[in-house]
Amino acid sequence: MAIKHSVELWKLDQENTAIQARLTASESNNAVLEWKMNTSQKEVEELKRENTVLKARMKTSENVMEELKRENTDLQSRVTASEDKSTVLETRMNTIENEVEELKIENEVFKARLNTSENVMEELKKENTDLQSRVTASEDKSTVLEARMNTSENVMEEFKIENEDQPKVAFSLGLTNDGQVGPFNTDTRLEFSRVNTNVGQAYSPTTEGLSQGVGTLPTLSHV
Repeated sequence: MAIKHSVELWKLDQENTAIQARLTASESNNAVLEWKMNTSQKEVEELKRENTVLKARMKTSENVMEELKRENTDLQSRVTASEDKSTVLETRMNTIENEVEELKIENEVFKARLNTSENVMEELKKENTDLQSRVTASEDKSTVLEARMNTSENVMEEFKIENEDQPKVAFSLGLTNDGQVGPFNTDTRLEFSRVNTNVGQAYSPTTEGLSQGVGTLPTLSHV
């Protein structure tokens, strides 16, 4: 009976030892699990805070995305308008380039005409210089002639004053009214029988006195 009791005690001691070992292991495991749980709780709290931040960021991002969508819609409209404007500008640019080419050709023609005009202008300058010299010489000559004419007019005035009492003489004669005169083989005295004008009756066709015709002139104090 005592042996059986001892055996039971030993078994119970063994079981207690095993249970004690299991308890120690369980407590250690619980401690680990408790540490892990605390760590997990901290991670959960951190994740909650991070999720809150992420939610806020997500909301902001969604708002930004909506804004970007609206902006993209506006940009698409602007791009379309810009492309249309680019098409118009390209057409205008092509037109302008064609006009530029035409203007270049026209400018070359103008350059050639300008060169010709400049050459003509140089010739005209030379001609004008020559003409100015000639005009100056002519003006100088005119000055001299004007001085001589003034002198002649003064002399004529003196003649007029001096000859106021002298008879006025002027006549216009012709050889004949009968046609051609001559030719003659010897010296022949010509008779001016046709009298066109005879102011002062100074010419007499019936009186000898002129070697070229028959007639006399009154004596003049100045010839």
